[in-house]
Amino acid sequence: MDRFILFALVAAAEAIAQAAWTPSDAHSLERTATVIASGIGGFPAIVEAVRTTDQRGIKRLSPFTVPSFLANLAAGHISIRYDFKVPSVHRSPLAPRACRRSAMPHASSEPEKWTLRFAAARKRASIS
Repeated sequence: MDRFILFALVAAAEAIAQAAWTPSDAHSLERTATVIASGIGGFPAIVEAVRTTDQRGIKRLSPFTVPSFLANLAAGHISIRYDFKVPSVHRSPLAPRACRRSAMPHASSEPEKWTLRFAAARKRASIS
């Protein structure tokens, strides 16, 4: 687990404690999301992967190298730790705005997109 994930876990624990939010029932867990913005994940893991590749070759990289520095792992680990049921979301400020809006042009942020998706799913469930 890269250092940026540890920082995110500590920050989440502090935020949850400050908010006094302790979801205990299934309904609350299904309504709690993890949304984190980060420009890049674990840079030390990236540097180490480059060193390994340069010194020992590409075949010496662990299959866990890329997953260890994916920026969305911070949100994923927080969701797993607190058993939140809503999909975790990572938003990169580096992604062009046009790309972020391409899937749902009327939603300007990831939380808005998830809100729209869950509202649509709830509507479909009530129809059937």
